[in-house]
Amino acid sequence: MQWQHQEIKRGKNKGKWLISWYCRNRENCIRHNNKLAIETFGKPLKKSIRGKLVVEPVKEMLKQCTKKSEEAYKYYIDKLEVKVAQDKAVARRKLSEAKASLTLNNKQYAKYQDFQSEYPKEYVKHHSGKLEYHQNLINVAQANIKVANAELDKLKTALPTRQEFYELTRSYLKTINSTRDLLELDAVLNEVVLNLRAGDDVVSVIKLNKPYDMLVDLSKISLGRG
Repeated sequence: MQWQHQEIKRGKNKGKWLISWYCRNRENCIRHNNKLAIETFGKPLKKSIRGKLVVEPVKEMLKQCTKKSEEAYKYYIDKLEVKVAQDKAVARRKLSEAKASLTLNNKQYAKYQDFQSEYPKEYVKHHSGKLEYHQNLINVAQANIKVANAELDKLKTALPTRQEFYELTRSYLKTINSTRDLLELDAVLNEVVLNLRAGDDVVSVIKLNKPYDMLVDLSKISLGRG
């Protein structure tokens, strides 16, 4: 089963978000086989389960991510370095495009400003609104330059140390425990959980994404139900 969020389109909760796990394995999953589900559970199963039934097992799994793993840290850093490089390339491209747009529209603005000064009647007749148009594009370009520079400054931040990496799961737990923002919860669970198995609203298996799966101390995981 995989995580999803959906906006509620009708009813008293219209406009709110529904968080759930949904099964897309139509060929092999019991949730898409009513006959087998009835034989096993005495009833057909829904294709999804509510997120609140999954959050507690996920929290328990994250609490077991206490193992120090050099392999996990290296995997995380290597992946992060690739993402930072990609993000820098995108930010530099946007900065370059914004600077080019600023130069072009400054020239166009100056041209129409001179034309308006020398030929006011012709400007009104043939080019009315051009100054405002290019001024608006100048403002947009300046704003985009500011955003791109801020993004590049943010990407200069040093990569996390091993200790900071090991404390990531604690920060995720804190977010899960404290947030009321379902999209923030969605983002955290997408980050840490690969998929899961669940029967009749009981989670039996949770698989974490790399590198968090390498941090799980198997000796601390209960073999009990759920």
